[in-house]
Order: sequence, then structure tokens, then C-alpha cells
Amino acid sequence: MKIFEKIVAAVFWLQIAVSPVIVTLFLGFIVHVNYPTPLGWVASIAIVALGIIGGIWLANWAAKKYGTITFIARASASPELDHLEEKDTGY
Repeated sequence: MKIFEKIVAAVFWLQIAVSPVIVTLFLGFIVHVNYPTPLGWVASIAIVALGIIGGIWLANWAAKKYGTITFIARASASPELDHLEEKDTGY
């Protein structure tokens, strides 16, 4: 595996792992704002910790099952654009 390919795979792994973390950071912030008590802090931290663990698990699962590059490519693909050249767009 070439060095560029390893760097791209690592960046995509990070992208896959960070997605659940961003969602849980938002949820943890909402919990913290609504419950500004020590219990709210603990709940917020627990929610974010679950997001971190879930993100790492998801990234490792995607890397093992599909490979990070293939996983991101399939997630980013737009089937609406696959046959755009074949259609008469009028331009």
C-alpha cells in the first residue's frame, strides 16, 4: 500500500469516526443546557463518551468490512448523477 493511500485511508477513518462524535456532542450540549447540574454534566459526558466509542467502532467496522475509501465513496455517491450524460439536459 502506498503512503498516499495510507494517508487517505487514515483521513477517511477519522471522518467516519468523527461523524457520531459530532452528533453526540450536540446532544450532550442540549442535555447540559437543560440540566446544568452535576448530574447533567455526567449525562453529557456519558453521551459524548458513547459517541466516541461508537465512532471508533463504526470506523473500525467499515475499515474491516469494506475499507474506508470504499465506504466513503459509496456513502458519497450520487446515483442521480450516474447517467447525467445520457439525458438531454437542453444545454
